[in-house]
Amino acid sequence: MKKLIIIVVLFSLINCVNKNTQITTEKLNDTLIYNYKGFNNGMKLYLLGNKFKYEQFSYGCTGGGESSNITGKFKISKNKLHLEPDSVKIKVLEFDSHSKFKTYNLKYKNDSLKIKTEYDIINWNNIQYLISSQKNENFRTHQQILTIDYDIDSVLYKRNDYHELADFVNWGDEPKEHGRYLTQIKKDVDTTKKFEINKIPKKWRNLFLEYPVIAKITKFGTEKRSYEYFENDIEEYYVNIVTLNKGSEDKVRVGMMFFNKSNEKFIKIISVSKNNSNGITSDTLKKGELVKTNFN
Repeated sequence: MKKLIIIVVLFSLINCVNKNTQITTEKLNDTLIYNYKGFNNGMKLYLLGNKFKYEQFSYGCTGGGESSNITGKFKISKNKLHLEPDSVKIKVLEFDSHSKFKTYNLKYKNDSLKIKTEYDIINWNNIQYLISSQKNENFRTHQQILTIDYDIDSVLYKRNDYHELADFVNWGDEPKEHGRYLTQIKKDVDTTKKFEINKIPKKWRNLFLEYPVIAKITKFGTEKRSYEYFENDIEEYYVNIVTLNKGSEDKVRVGMMFFNKSNEKFIKIISVSKNNSNGITSDTLKKGELVKTNFN
C-alpha cells in the first residue's frame, strides 16, 4: 500500500505545475498594483509616489504559514524597476490555528526574508510584466521530493522569472494564464497577438521558442527507484523514462515539457545532450510517437 502511496504522491507532485493561475490586475487611486496569486501562496507589489509595499504570503493546506509586508523606496528608469527595502512586518500563523498570529517588526536584511529588488519592465499587448533575473531562492516550481533523482530547480540551473515566463509562453498558456511573476493588465486580456520575443533582453531570449519543438520518442522504458519513506524503511517505486530525438541544438532544455497530441500526457525533460534528451512521465507512451512543446 505504501508503494502505491509513494507513486501517487510522486507523480501528483510532478503534475503540480500551476498552470491554472489567472492573471488579475488592480489600480487603487494613483497606486499601481502588480500581483500574482497561486495555490496557498501569492505576492503583491504596490507603487505610489516613490514608496513601495511588497506583500507575500504562504500557508499550508493543514494549517500554519506566514505573511510578510516589506516597505521602502523605489526608482524607475525607462524599462527598469529598482526596490530599496528598509523594513519588514511579519505575521506568523501558528500551525494549530487559523486565526492566531504572532507579529514581528524588523529592519530589512538580505537574509531569508529578502525579496527580488531588480526588475525588467516588459510590455506585451495590454499586459505589463515585472520580470527579475534574480534567482527564485524561496520557491520551487518543481517540488522538493523530485530531489530523489531529479532536482530541476537546483542551484546549477539558476532558475528565475525568465525561466518561469518562458515555460508559460512555450506551453502556449500566456497571456491567458501565467506563472509566478508579477503582472498588471491595463484592460481585458488580448490573446490575438503572438508573443514578441524581441521584448525580452537578449541574454534570456534563448529560453523562448519561436516555434514549438516537435520530437519523436526513440525509447520508452520503466526503471526501478528507491525512496527512504521512514528511517531504515526503504520503499521501491517505478518511473517511466522517455528518450526524444531532439536536444540542445533544437533549444530543448532541462525542465521543459512535451505533450502528446491530445494534451492528456506529458514528459518533463531531466537531461539534455546535443541531439537527444531524456524525460520522466507518469504516463504510458509509445516508441515512434510524436510529442510537442505546445499543441494549443
